[in-house]
Amino acid sequence: MSTFMSRVEDIARKKLETDQRLQYMPPDAVHRDLQQELDRSAHGRVISYDTLVLQLSALKVPDC
Repeated sequence: MSTFMSRVEDIARKKLETDQRLQYMPPDAVHRDLQQELDRSAHGRVISYDTLVLQLSALKVPDC
């Protein structure tokens, strides 16, 4: 499970670092965009929205 969650965090972190437009979007749109990014990954198909929100909270994403 820790490997899986590390992968989720890595994917989300990379997306947040590389997509500058996310800082101007409302939080729900950021979550939606990150979920789509995870869906594109090999492991993304099994990640729920709730899991993503928990991961984002752990990353301390600033409010937009």
